[in-house]
Amino acid sequence: IRPTTSGGFGRAVATVAASKAPNGPVVDEVRAVLEQTRVSGGFTDVFLLNVTDGMVLASSDRAQEGRIERDRPYVHEGRRAPHVHVDYSTSTALQRAVDFSAPVIGSQSQPTVILVARADLRYLDDLMAERAGLGTTGHMFLVNRFHSFVSSSLGSGQDGGRPVFSEG
Repeated sequence: IRPTTSGGFGRAVATVAASKAPNGPVVDEVRAVLEQTRVSGGFTDVFLLNVTDGMVLASSDRAQEGRIERDRPYVHEGRRAPHVHVDYSTSTALQRAVDFSAPVIGSQSQPTVILVARADLRYLDDLMAERAGLGTTGHMFLVNRFHSFVSSSLGSGQDGGRPVFSEG
């Protein structure tokens, strides 16, 4: 992601990335864009992480700012390239999270921060419930690389843990 193409926001992200404890109107501007992205994109949280230590620099959820996320897969993988991670650290499918991360590249062609967005699985379920163009079954499911449901509505119950296979 190269925010320099978006003018003021790119400069604001660079300012936040350069600060150990960002605050003031620049961070408020970044938070506003993160919140706008959260609402319009069906996410539960959108945040920027320090590339070095994984600290949350700015977030659509201010309570998360200052937290250290250094051991999370979206930090390790998100430093190098866009990454999708399904978080199974919670005990129920309704609490699972799908995290999207990507490095934000600065003027020196190096990552300055990591952008992370946590998907709202109910939003994804509603989106996938649109049946137009889905063939004879009219069903679509989100599964991980182990063929297990990621969906919040289908990943629970007695069949929630079984692998799912499809011909499509």
